[in-house]
Amino acid sequence: KLESNGARPDKPTARDTYWRIAKIIFDHQELFFDDQTIEQSRFDINNLVGDLIQESGIEGFDKGEFLRALKEDSRVMQDIKWGQRYGRQNGVHVTPTMLVNGLIESKISSSWSVEQWKEYLNPLIAVTKQYRA
Repeated sequence: KLESNGARPDKPTARDTYWRIAKIIFDHQELFFDDQTIEQSRFDINNLVGDLIQESGIEGFDKGEFLRALKEDSRVMQDIKWGQRYGRQNGVHVTPTMLVNGLIESKISSSWSVEQWKEYLNPLIAVTKQYRA
């Protein structure tokens, strides 16, 4: 949720920044496991993410603005809730469950390598490009 809320790829910031923030969170994921956050508030966790991003030195990052966006941008939370609702109505109750073009794809595995993903996605991308041409 934090990543979706605070580092949205549809914001006017560079997509590069989104992926840098996603990597920061991933690299520090152990700080966000249940045993580490059970006694923390949402604000505490948001603050921790802000600190990690600030320490990384991302140019132009403003922690105060980041925290305000997390607090005030309810559109993101609504998007997340709609995504969760869509998943639940389609029987998705656990992860990883992958949807492709809105349909559950049971062939996909969380253990797939990059090559397996390419093998699966490249034909879909090719069809999409052909369709849009």
